[in-house]
Amino acid sequence: MKNWKQTILSLGVILFHFSVSSGQVKAEDSERTSKKPFILILVGALVLLNILMNTPGLPTSTPSMQNISPSFTPFDLQAKGYTVESFITDLNSIGREGRNIYRNFMVCDISFPAIYTLTFSSLIFLVLGAKTNWLKWLFLIPLLTGFMDYVENIFIVIAFVGFPSPNNLAVTLASGATQTKMIFNILLIFSLLVTIIVWVTRLIKKVRNYQFNCSLGRDNWNERPISDGGSEWPTTKCWINGGVV
Repeated sequence: MKNWKQTILSLGVILFHFSVSSGQVKAEDSERTSKKPFILILVGALVLLNILMNTPGLPTSTPSMQNISPSFTPFDLQAKGYTVESFITDLNSIGREGRNIYRNFMVCDISFPAIYTLTFSSLIFLVLGAKTNWLKWLFLIPLLTGFMDYVENIFIVIAFVGFPSPNNLAVTLASGATQTKMIFNILLIFSLLVTIIVWVTRLIKKVRNYQFNCSLGRDNWNERPISDGGSEWPTTKCWINGGVV
């Protein structure tokens, strides 16, 4: 669903990715750490598009259309699909002004699938890419979701341009694409939850290893004395039983 839920999910994932990257200072992880600016730009763009598409009063947002017709829902959010008749009825309900807003909304929607696809696929791959089992393929789910989103958008635009006599086939294909995309959205949420669980598990192991190595006076990652050239973080402070050594 194109609202703040996707932004919250992406921000949650990016925050824990930053935590992973900041803690992994070994040479082989430098490439992963260098991707942080790229991910940050993607999340910023995702937040901006959500603002444009969901802030009341803007001539690009769903709430602005719903101010005209409270029952109106953009077609790409109608999980049960729609018919030619309901397509015409919905567009009539928002009038000319609402259709102009919807046109602006669809312009924003041109880049939305690409941005959330890149954001989620990158985050999932960065966390799970090193896995040797099926988990490493979860990054494909956002790609498939974004692809279906574009298929849906193309047919919605074709039907919208033909209003008040939309192409019947375009409406039917758009409706089918919307329903299929909703299934992929569920899979997308599942893939993000799995990613978070894997990260939390990894973090717990990291904290335990950190405490163990600190108790031995060793560098957390290289397992050698700090005075021997160990990493700067996190060996500057070791918390053991509430104290600092």
